[in-house]
Amino acid sequence: MGGPLCSEMSGPVICVIDNWGDKILEQVSNDLKHEFPNMKGLSRTNLAYAKQFFKLYESSIVQQAVGQLQISSDLNNKITQHTVMQIPWGHNILIFSKANDVNEAYFYIQETIENGWSRDVLAL
Repeated sequence: MGGPLCSEMSGPVICVIDNWGDKILEQVSNDLKHEFPNMKGLSRTNLAYAKQFFKLYESSIVQQAVGQLQISSDLNNKITQHTVMQIPWGHNILIFSKANDVNEAYFYIQETIENGWSRDVLAL
């Protein structure tokens, strides 16, 4: 049975429970929608994507005083929150759904930014 994976990023502590199933995600989604009725993106599917996003990047993210996210030193590159935000969530979903590791994900993020790839191009 999986335990919690926790990381402190830019203040709040984010925990993901490995063994959360659809019923838990559905209940969390419903609770969040009730608590924040004007906020979009709180569907069960989006929460599952957020969990997948976190699990891919959590081992490579380190807390920095300036609130930046830094990829592990073997890349010798930095990825900031701003960099990830330069591509739409749909692009991010495609990247982290297909990437085998954070290095591959970072490559596709950079290529998308530098070449202006559409989601269709990215999906090829």
